[in-house]
Amino acid sequence: MNRALLFLACMFLGMGIGMFFGHTGPGTIIGMGVGLLAIAIAPSGRGIVNVRIGSRRVSGIGRLFLGVVGVGFIVWGLEDLGLIIIPGTLWQHIGAFILVLMGIVFLYFALS
Repeated sequence: MNRALLFLACMFLGMGIGMFFGHTGPGTIIGMGVGLLAIAIAPSGRGIVNVRIGSRRVSGIGRLFLGVVGVGFIVWGLEDLGLIIIPGTLWQHIGAFILVLMGIVFLYFALS
C-alpha cells in the first residue's frame, strides 16, 4: 500500500466534495485530516509513517503524531464550515498543549 497516494486520494476527494457544496477550503482540510488518520491507521510496512530518530525506528510516535494532526485538521475543517463552534481561546490552549507535548516527546528522544 502506498501511503502517500492514500493521503493524496483523501485530500483530493475532500477537495472535490467540498467544491460540490461550495466549500473547497474546508473540504480540503477535512480530506487532509482523514488522509493523515488513514496513514496512521493503515497497516505498517513500507511507507512514510516509519520515523527514525537516531538509529531507532519509532513508528508508534509517528502514527500518534499523524493521528493527532489528522484529528486537528478534521476539527479545523468542521469549525471552518460552522458545524462546530470552538472559542478562540480554546484553540489557543489546544495548540499550546500540542506544541508543548511535541517538544517533550522530541526532547525525550534527543536525550535518550
